[in-house]
Amino acid sequence: MVAFSCFGALNGVLLFSLHIMGALTRVSGSFFTAGRLIYVAGREGYLPALFGRLHPTRKTPLNAMLLQASITITFILLGGGFRSLINFAVVASWAFYFLTVGLSPGACFNFNDSILQRYWVLSF
Repeated sequence: MVAFSCFGALNGVLLFSLHIMGALTRVSGSFFTAGRLIYVAGREGYLPALFGRLHPTRKTPLNAMLLQASITITFILLGGGFRSLINFAVVASWAFYFLTVGLSPGACFNFNDSILQRYWVLSF
């Protein structure tokens, strides 16, 4: 491995451990974020109300997280495996990143000044 050959054994183990911790943090964040999004969609009426309920004692969106886990497992089993799931997730996330960056200049420079109220003016 590159980390061991470039940085020595101790630093290689440290870098490898940090990499694994970062990957686990990303997976955990994605799982809980998707569960919360499904919960809010259920609460707001975009999905059935069953997914907008919290667990009575833990106050977590258990139904939403179970739906998210079942969709993921179904995609892995029927959609071509884990590598296919990763490819789909990466392409989807990069598509939204490109949309955000691509549409930002238009949002910044295409405002009509007549509809914007100026509460203060910079004078240089």
